[in-house]
Amino acid sequence: MRDLNYSRHMGSSEDFYWFSLRAAGPDTIHWMGEGDLVRFRVVQQYR
Repeated sequence: MRDLNYSRHMGSSEDFYWFSLRAAGPDTIHWMGEGDLVRFRVVQQYR
């Protein structure tokens, strides 16, 4: 759980931590869509 504690320390939610683990494996990339960006407050508004 060290990584989860680090994520919290950096201001990320626990939901985002688990989402990021499920979204892509260690050898792949998940490009966040509009819904993900807004849901996890990466952006406030998406054009």
